[in-house]
Parts: sequence; structure tokens; C-alpha cells
Amino acid sequence: MAPIKWNAPTIALTVNAILVGLAGLASLSGDDSALPPAFKTDNAHVVRALGHELFIMMCLMTCGIVNNMAQKMCPYFGAGLLVSVWVHIKGDDVSGGVMNLCIAMVHLYFGLVWAEKGGGSKKV
Repeated sequence: MAPIKWNAPTIALTVNAILVGLAGLASLSGDDSALPPAFKTDNAHVVRALGHELFIMMCLMTCGIVNNMAQKMCPYFGAGLLVSVWVHIKGDDVSGGVMNLCIAMVHLYFGLVWAEKGGGSKKV
């Protein structure tokens, strides 16, 4: 297996995977403190189901990082977060929606626009 290429998309996806993993593990344990007040249902099964989905997303991000596919995966996570922006705003959590919008724009930029600059001279 090739070593991980640490560039900007890989670092962005790693930070996102860590945050999603922590929220997923907390939700799997039944803690609903990561949810905004409008989303709390006092139903442990809903919180654990959300934690399960977050944990699966963290595993997908980790696989993309390990296999050097972070830049190709960034647009998909950015698009998924755009859906989350709408859900947060409809749930009266505007600050969470703005945060998710910023993270989505970073992922979309790193996946679609960003290009690694050639830092060294090429040998002929």
C-alpha cells in the first residue's frame, strides 16, 4: 500500500473524519448533547441510529484518506453537507447550518478547484 499523501484535501477530510467520529461515538453511547435542542426527541434509539450513520461516514472518510482518494471524495461529502445545511436551518439551528455551509464549501473547493502546486524542479 502506498503511503498517505498529506495535502490540503487529505487534512480537511481527516479533520472532518475526527469530528464526525467523535460525534458518532458520543451518539452511539446514547448522549444527545451533540444535537441542537430542536432535534432532541428523548428517544435513545434515534440518537443511536444517528451515531451509527455518523460512524459509517467516518469509516468512509478514513478509507478515502488511507487510499489517497481524499480529493476525489471531498465533493461528495460537500454535497452531503449542503443537504444538512437545509435541515439545520429548517430546525432553527442557523449557526449549525452556517458552520456546515462553511465546511461544505471547503470540501467542494478542495475537491473541485484545488490543485497541488509543483514545488520542485523536474529532472529531465
